[in-house]
Amino acid sequence: AVSLLKKGGVLVYSTCTITPQENEEQVAWALKSFPCLRLEKQTPHIGGPGLANFGLSDDERLLVQRFDPRKLDGEIFTPN
Repeated sequence: AVSLLKKGGVLVYSTCTITPQENEEQVAWALKSFPCLRLEKQTPHIGGPGLANFGLSDDERLLVQRFDPRKLDGEIFTPN
């Protein structure tokens, strides 16, 4: 996907999993492997920070958005 980006283009990485191996670690790998990539602040920023100790700096963790699947509109969500 990186090679298909136009200069100034935007790459969005989104998953439906909560595992840090498929989220923070993949973002950290992409940033290290492709120096042309950078994280940017999103508006609105409604998710929580990325998890610590999975390859992202503290500043980078604040730029990603992690959503808790147990919460929906601030309420605890429990599947039936």
